[in-house]
Amino acid sequence: MAKKKNKLPVLLKEYFWDVKFEEIDFKKYEYYVIKRLLDRGDIKAIRWLFKRVKREKIIEVLLTTYDLSLINSNFWCLYFDIDKTKMRCMEKSLRKRKRELWSY
Repeated sequence: MAKKKNKLPVLLKEYFWDVKFEEIDFKKYEYYVIKRLLDRGDIKAIRWLFKRVKREKIIEVLLTTYDLSLINSNFWCLYFDIDKTKMRCMEKSLRKRKRELWSY
């Protein structure tokens, strides 16, 4: 069971519909939480994230994740002034593979 201080606030529950929200330990699953909020979070979720996670850690997640949506990848590249060629999820080979797997 997650300790109270590592639990996520209720305002983030809607972004974690596919898991048992009450059992998410922020410290244990930090990468997953950061990625999910960057890809699906609203302004309140992003503000919560920015207050708790250092900029360097957020950028590290952005550079290493491969399944961020293209539109959000572009936004975060502009926001953090990241070179698109350094983001794994922006690699053409990965984007092409996604289209091949799911052509809709």
